[in-house]
Amino acid sequence: MAVKPMLMNRTAGLLRVFVALIMLGGLLLVGSSAHAEPIPTRADPAFSSSPFTELQIGPITGALGVSDVDAYDAPSDFDPLSGYPTTIPGGWDAHNLPYAGLIPASDSEGNDVLTYCIDLFTTTQSGVTYERGDWNDANVRNLGYVAYILQNYYPTEPDNPPGVANNVRSAAVQSAIWFFSDNLVLDPNAEPELYDLTSDIVADAIANGPATEPAQPSLSISPESADTPSTGEIVGPFTVTADGPSVLRLEGVEVFTDQEGTQPVAEGETIAPGTQLWARSSGPGEGQGFSLRRAQTVRESTVYLYDGATPGRDTGQKLILARESTLEAVASVRTNRFAAGGIEVTKTISGEGAGLQGAIEITIVCTPTDGDPIERTFTIPEETEAGPQSVTYTGLPAGATCTVTETEDGDNGQVNLTASSLDPETVTIVEGTNSPVAATNEYERAVGELQVTKVIEGPAAGAQDEIVLAVDCDDDGDAFDQELTVPAESPAGTYPVVRVTGIPAGTECRVTETASGATDTILLDETTISPESVTIADSETSEVTITNSYSESEEDGDGDGGGGGDQSGGGSGGGGPISSGFLPGAGAPGGPLTLGIALLVAGAAVLVVRRRMAGRA
Repeated sequence: MAVKPMLMNRTAGLLRVFVALIMLGGLLLVGSSAHAEPIPTRADPAFSSSPFTELQIGPITGALGVSDVDAYDAPSDFDPLSGYPTTIPGGWDAHNLPYAGLIPASDSEGNDVLTYCIDLFTTTQSGVTYERGDWNDANVRNLGYVAYILQNYYPTEPDNPPGVANNVRSAAVQSAIWFFSDNLVLDPNAEPELYDLTSDIVADAIANGPATEPAQPSLSISPESADTPSTGEIVGPFTVTADGPSVLRLEGVEVFTDQEGTQPVAEGETIAPGTQLWARSSGPGEGQGFSLRRAQTVRESTVYLYDGATPGRDTGQKLILARESTLEAVASVRTNRFAAGGIEVTKTISGEGAGLQGAIEITIVCTPTDGDPIERTFTIPEETEAGPQSVTYTGLPAGATCTVTETEDGDNGQVNLTASSLDPETVTIVEGTNSPVAATNEYERAVGELQVTKVIEGPAAGAQDEIVLAVDCDDDGDAFDQELTVPAESPAGTYPVVRVTGIPAGTECRVTETASGATDTILLDETTISPESVTIADSETSEVTITNSYSESEEDGDGDGGGGGDQSGGGSGGGGPISSGFLPGAGAPGGPLTLGIALLVAGAAVLVVRRRMAGRA
């Protein structure tokens, strides 16, 4: 396309540039207007000290584009995909552009890059600082069509559009970008050649676009933000992803390679890919955090957003990289320091069962004035000895209301919790203060019982010799070990031999038979001990039953049932079965009745307990 003289005269004419700068001076004196495109400035400030800054705008002299461009703002309901207007409808607002074209920028190492504006109605100027973002962060419409333009036009394709000077190419590309991003349409009468160039670029993009978002550089940190309490707690981890080493920058924080904070990392140190980092606030201040820097190839169409590091500026125009460049990629973590305090819980354990309790779990749930509830849990290990145990929960937001509860109380079957307290149960967090909470738990030993029962049965029951039982428990001191004697010739029946009380829960007890009652003439056919051992349970009676079945030796017995005494009355020589001390049924012959009475009397003495404990002999 031929270059029209009017356009060439403008680009070469110093007078119009001078006029534009005079107009700019007026703008800076009276404040920003409704049209907030880039502000041309010749200053070249020192690079920002912020660790988050990735790019900084350089001098905008006007030489890279075109100054004093006339245009119109299409209404908000205008659809750029409908094509570039051939005429300007009535009612559109006129918009004079002090500058349209490339915006120079550089990184902290002095690598120069070129960008375009994608946010016409926000200002930028020399010295404004930026960090890399993605298209979602930018929230600018039609970026796919903008990306197509950047892939196929100046400066990526240095001769497109053809036949014009580079500053005109720059202005045409910027005007086409603003058409898609901000509904800006050039005045076809005041800017005929620039209008034609822009219209052609737009038509090409609509016909062949959109392009996709370019891949981000491999350097990243996850997560990208965190809250750090003023009480100095360490937060993290933050995981580094990269294809090579990067350099650490710090602002108001300390960084470590371990959660305990024993391995600090200094500013300027090299961080390897895959490293996990932790951080804490080192003092008051705004804009805290850390970043990593590494030289990377960054694709055109990568967006850059204001990083908040320019004094006196709340916002900054959004930019997009004009062509692929090698520059420092920055991955950062922003930390928000907040006022914090804590709670100190002192748990006092007491009682005869102290030291045998299970784990104690204390939970604190804090509800900040704004934000989600925070839950902290601490566990006092099982079998912790009697006395006070303190734990401090810090890093809690000042003003938060916290509720303290004991979610596990240590009652475990070996001990019983008899008393507990929490004072107070609700605490309001005060900055820089650990509010005290007193908690107590009192325990007693849980105890149970052992019931030993002897069963005598079989055809020769009542003719057996003395039976001796041994109780053996694994308690400390053998306090419950004992021998139990069932006298010789005890009749058939069930005998509750002994009930042992006050045995600590968890104690294992066994009952064995050390003398079976068998003789030369009386045979022990079978002995059953059920169960072989028991574990004493809280407030329960554990039972062990020992059953002996007897018969006469075939070599000795004559089967006459004489019983060795006076057989008058047809007595069998042995009493009938008794259970729990009950007499035989009424109406029995005199001989058996007399024997039953004798057995009843003997019943009071039938169980002779021979204690093995010292002092109980």
